[in-house]
Amino acid sequence: MLGRICEKDADMFGFLTSKTQGKAAPRQTQKAKRAISNDTVVIDVRDYSEIQSSGKIKGAKHIPLSRLADIADARHPDHDPDLRVQTPLAVYCAAGGRAGLATQLLLRLGYENVSNIGGFAQLVEQGFDVA
Repeated sequence: MLGRICEKDADMFGFLTSKTQGKAAPRQTQKAKRAISNDTVVIDVRDYSEIQSSGKIKGAKHIPLSRLADIADARHPDHDPDLRVQTPLAVYCAAGGRAGLATQLLLRLGYENVSNIGGFAQLVEQGFDVA
């Protein structure tokens, strides 16, 4: 039999926590900006149609999640030479879910410094330029 769930336990993933209206939380902003240094490769893992409709963060590489395993694998003929296991990577998508999957994939491929910086709209709100 299940016992009573306290509010803290029910909100373990932050679903019930109120968000700042229309603005990215300051902690998320700092995390994204810290993750992106001058030598960081930023990867947008959204689909082609999403990029066409909204653009992408200026300087980001567009590698759809469906192609990431091949393009990030140094043994694959489609490997992108800008992706090296020691190069810091920052990954984003529309809301952060696919970026989380991409981060796990890159870590399994041996990449050492990979950050999920969240969703496109949040990054735009934080002041990242769109190309």
